[in-house]
Parts: sequence; structure tokens; C-alpha cells
Amino acid sequence: MQKLLGNLLKNRQIVAIIVIVIAGVLLMDLNFRISEYFTVSGQKNKVETQVYGLWSTSESLKTELAYSNSDAAAQKWAREEGKMAQPGDVRVIPIPEAGPTPTPIPILPTPQKSYHYWEYWWALFFE
Repeated sequence: MQKLLGNLLKNRQIVAIIVIVIAGVLLMDLNFRISEYFTVSGQKNKVETQVYGLWSTSESLKTELAYSNSDAAAQKWAREEGKMAQPGDVRVIPIPEAGPTPTPIPILPTPQKSYHYWEYWWALFFE
């Protein structure tokens, strides 16, 4: 009877050890999967941010392209950069006021003292 009871306890211990080992393996696998999920989730968020940035750039470029093909853009360029005028426009040329033009006084740079290498190290450690 004791032999049977001893074998039963040994069998239960062996089964308990096997169950604990299997539970440990499953927990390690679960931990690996969770960490991989967070990694992939972070990458997904990063890619979504890049996609949104590219989409907004695309939309602004489409808007800019539509404006550049319009008559308003052509007229703005002709007046501002092309220096053109429409019929009926009065061109105004500003004339500077008469008087002496001040001449700028050049400021000469002050010569810098050159140092030896040991003076740099001395200043670095002792000043």
C-alpha cells in the first residue's frame, strides 16, 4: 500500500513538474508575442505618421499646381517679377531725395591672438 502511495505521489510530482514547465513555456511565448506586438504597433504608428505627412504634402502640391496654372498666378508674376503693367496702369518710379549720400565707414576686424596648444589645455583644466 505504501509503495502504491509512494508511486502515486511520484507520479503527481512528475505531472506537476510537467505542467509547470509547459506553463512556463507558454508564458515565455506569450511574453515574446506581446513584445513583438508592441514593436509592430510602434512601427505601424510611425508609418501612419509618414503616410499622413506625405498625403498632406501631396495635397498642398496639388493646390499649388492648381494655383500656378491660374490666371491670377500669371498676373501676379507679371506684375511683381516680370515688371510688366497692364494698359491703363500708371508706372511710378521713385526718385531719391537730393542730398549727399552717406558713405559707410568700414569697421576693421580686431586681430585675434594666437595661442599655443598647451595654453588651450591649461585653460581647459585650470581656469
